[in-house]
Amino acid sequence: EAEIPYIYVPSKEDLANAGSTKRPTCCVLV
Repeated sequence: EAEIPYIYVPSKEDLANAGSTKRPTCCVLV
């Protein structure tokens, strides 16, 4: 609705690995 870009990731662990952290991550703000 607000035209805010977003993406889905397969898992919290994948997102954590991409951000170089060991904790499962549910969101990342850029």
